[in-house]
Amino acid sequence: SYYLDGGIVNYGEALNSYRNFLTYFPQHDRADYVQYMIGMSMFKQVLAPDRDQSMTVKAIGELRKVETLYPHSRYADMARQTIEQCHNRLAEKERIVGRFYQKRKSWPAAVDRYRTVLDRYPRYQKTNELLLDLSACLLHMNRRDEAQEYIDRLARDDAGKLSRQAQKLLEDYERRREKEGEKFYGELNKKDGQKAPGS
Repeated sequence: SYYLDGGIVNYGEALNSYRNFLTYFPQHDRADYVQYMIGMSMFKQVLAPDRDQSMTVKAIGELRKVETLYPHSRYADMARQTIEQCHNRLAEKERIVGRFYQKRKSWPAAVDRYRTVLDRYPRYQKTNELLLDLSACLLHMNRRDEAQEYIDRLARDDAGKLSRQAQKLLEDYERRREKEGEKFYGELNKKDGQKAPGS
């Protein structure tokens, strides 16, 4: 009843009730369902990705108990699906922090966050968007070869708008490097008392 009524306070009451049930009736036929609802009661209290995600981590722990203790339960697959949603929430949190660093041109810090998402959450729903941002940061750090790897990966997974944006990033980078090279060459000639080609 508390769970169906919804709201943070009611989900908390539902959580306490489900836990009390398992304490007194751990061998009950519906114990698998109750364990699943413990996890769901926590999941319903999860905050937005830009907020504290400690409840998300706790929800994952409780939902995994369904898989571990009741592997043949019909709720085990449902628990796995919710865990996947929790992972996406945690990945989004990391990506938001990465974007924060990227906007402030703290490229190494942004790269670290983005790579954390790729390593920990390979099924993240917005991986392609993340690959684009990661490539941009690497190009700003003049790490073209590494950026190319992620751009190629993006091209394999997404042949649409994001892939075209990634290719444009690479083209812009090449033009910028060419201009920087011309400027550097011209400065060297001036120091040697020579004129730059075409001057």
